[in-house]
Amino acid sequence: MREVTFLDRIEQRWERDQTGAVVTDVTSGGWAHMAGLKTGDLVVRVAESAVADVAAFEAAMKRVVAERPAVVSLFVRRGPRTHFVFFEPDWKDVAGGGQP
Repeated sequence: MREVTFLDRIEQRWERDQTGAVVTDVTSGGWAHMAGLKTGDLVVRVAESAVADVAAFEAAMKRVVAERPAVVSLFVRRGPRTHFVFFEPDWKDVAGGGQP
């Protein structure tokens, strides 16, 4: 994950005040991949938590790991369009409270 840049806003046709965390890597077969996330997607919400930047994304994911819900929702912007992404974590694979 990385912060939104000025060039992101131009290339993706996002508003000047668009915030979130940009996906930089998606592991094949991982939760993000299975949910349909793609490199360059902008995560703007994790479950009920707004994502203003990478720190907010990391904090939201820590809450998700602590709560271990059956389904996790992400609100994502891909270019000028938005959509929801859902994944169902297999919590037994997350040892020691690590991030999914």
